Amino acid sequence: MTGALVSGTTVSEVPSMHPTSESQSRYLSLAIACRQLIGSLRRYQEAGGPLDQEFKKSLESLLSALRESRDENNLFGPMPTDSPFTRYEQVMTLREVVEDFKDKHIPEKLSDLLDTPHQDVKEPIEFFYTLENRALHHYNSGLLSRDS
Repeated sequence: MTGALVSGTTVSEVPSMHPTSESQSRYLSLAIACRQLIGSLRRYQEAGGPLDQEFKKSLESLLSALRESRDENNLFGPMPTDSPFTRYEQVMTLREVVEDFKDKHIPEKLSDLLDTPHQDVKEPIEFFYTLENRALHHYNSGLLSRDS
């Protein structure tokens, strides 16, 4: 199909859409945040609680991103913060994994972690592990496409 016309140019002349280094850094930031959350959950599990403040802050940010991404009236959304859960790539990756875990009601279980001590954290750890891997997959896919 090389040579086909697309808006006055041939396909071979259309520049390829490669993820930017900024986009790639957002995927990597998400993966690192997930790894830190997994570490906090494991420490919580081993010690029998309590959750550290940094974990709570990150978890609240994640839950807020989930709520805002589902708000149909929120066309433009709030200004992104330094949270690893607020940028487009991060929110889309988060939504992908939440959809994969929809039968496990992960948002509710994560919310319960903030409110009720001594929760089982096996599924949240599995969720963050999957989210970390998905973010790394997107990060690596972008690196491979730039090398092409």
